[in-house]
Amino acid sequence: MTLSDIDPGISGEQVTAEQQQLLMSSPDAREQRQLNARAALPYPSEPLRGKRRGLDFANTDEILPIDPVEVRNLGIHLSAMDVPVLDDLNRYYSPDPKPEAIERYIMYAGANNERRKRERDEAQLTLEGIGQVVLTDEQKRQKKMAQQRKPQAVADSLQRALHANLAAANVRHAAITAVTEQMKTGQPYNESAARYAADAIEDLGACLADPENLDILLGACNRDLAFRIAHFGYKAGEQTEILADQPLVLLLAKREQERRQVWWSERLNAMLRIDRNRRTAQDRENAKATQELIASFAQAGAAS
Repeated sequence: MTLSDIDPGISGEQVTAEQQQLLMSSPDAREQRQLNARAALPYPSEPLRGKRRGLDFANTDEILPIDPVEVRNLGIHLSAMDVPVLDDLNRYYSPDPKPEAIERYIMYAGANNERRKRERDEAQLTLEGIGQVVLTDEQKRQKKMAQQRKPQAVADSLQRALHANLAAANVRHAAITAVTEQMKTGQPYNESAARYAADAIEDLGACLADPENLDILLGACNRDLAFRIAHFGYKAGEQTEILADQPLVLLLAKREQERRQVWWSERLNAMLRIDRNRRTAQDRENAKATQELIASFAQAGAAS
């Protein structure tokens, strides 16, 4: 293993077990790995299927019961809050939806990233036993240019995340709507829509299980209920026919996507008000692909 295997922002040779343990236990190294993950947030070309989840379903094969009264009470509480339930990954990308707040976020995050990089570089030099290094004029020039590019890199990362999160909310909402309609009419589920609907449920349960959200919900949800919701979504991704067993959970996930649609669109619109030219050709291609995916949900699945 090399330093770059642990953190792509670090280059280096093979590391010892002691060095690996030091790096993996460092809060700043963990923060940087999270930043690297956030910068690569995907468009929803396929359901996430637990790829960003911290819950372990490996030893829970049976489908766990969910109390409809608890789900109904949770839905009332979430509607009153009128804000989405996000995990720590997406809370990072949630500045206030005002152009000036977006600009402050970009500059502050860029400065923080630079501080973390400087501390990480110093830690690497210490690990290598090199000590202080005097930069040449060319190295100083390159470093200054890199610092000037920091705000642009942060802005690009934020924009990608806002587009991706809004697209995910749109796709999940459309998927749940399609599955619910097919459920009412007795049509076979569109398999793709059903998998996205299941993923929306799993994601909601995982976000509800986040300790910060459990504190905010003030008893309206506990970790057990959150786990059961997430586990149901996980199992429904494998057995889509069971979605009909929990219509209230489906509705809960649909309302959550509606709150996320408002949340992410407000922030994306605020960012685009800063610079309308930030919308790229790739953004337009991704938006087109998302709309085509949503349109395909209306086609009922093949009867078994």
